[in-house]
Amino acid sequence: MAKARYPSTRDLFLMCVVHGIVLGMFSDKVQGDGNPYRGLYASEVEVLRDREIPADLPEEEFRSVRSASTCLRKCLGVPKCLSFQWNLMEGRCKLYNNSFSSSDNSQIGNRYYTVIKDGCHQDGYLFNSRLSLCWRPFSQKMNYSEALQTCLRDRGRLLRVSSLPIWEYLKTELAEHSMSLFWVQGATNGTHVVYDDGTVADFMSLGFEGGAEELDPGGRFIIARDQDFQWMNVWPGSKNGFLCQVASKTGPDTKGSEQEALYMY
Repeated sequence: MAKARYPSTRDLFLMCVVHGIVLGMFSDKVQGDGNPYRGLYASEVEVLRDREIPADLPEEEFRSVRSASTCLRKCLGVPKCLSFQWNLMEGRCKLYNNSFSSSDNSQIGNRYYTVIKDGCHQDGYLFNSRLSLCWRPFSQKMNYSEALQTCLRDRGRLLRVSSLPIWEYLKTELAEHSMSLFWVQGATNGTHVVYDDGTVADFMSLGFEGGAEELDPGGRFIIARDQDFQWMNVWPGSKNGFLCQVASKTGPDTKGSEQEALYMY
């Protein structure tokens, strides 16, 4: 099993503060799929990280919720849900019928998200507006081909770790996840790491000091939480969790971009 060295973080971009905006939450209901909205995404309000929302009572509260994406799916089923708070240490998910922008009360582990209709092309995905990234972690253990087919059913692909900011963001989001190994998009052509469409994965290729020629050309890539989220070239028949990525409907024009290509697959 070959693994990448830890890339330098000297080029890490400055983190932008994300303020959630709620749009059109009570329109365009979908018939027959059980969800009151046609595609919500969650946008974290970073100034409220490790803060307690100043609300007397949440609309609903759930325990033993193991990820923010699961809390988002709870929100999808509640017509009045406009935002939610998830505590990664306690597994507590609180749904609110309002949105908030400030709090003076501290609570370690709290993450607060607003939800926006039609931000991603698929329900249940988390959206990061700074990175224009719609993604979702899956805990089911599958081989590479099975994981890819699951993503394709959502009109997406396995996630591309295409930049240092995306990699740093995933490290933060998946640090407390129940799974430790996740399939991401990638193989090797003998000289570089490449995506499934054959284009060179420049960022992932830079992680190998000896070059990608040392890797198994039949292998596929995982990122490993317990090894500081380094990516590794492993046998594609092994069973792991996986990360899917779908197109975003927001941000700059995506014509001809990777996001549009993901949607068209």
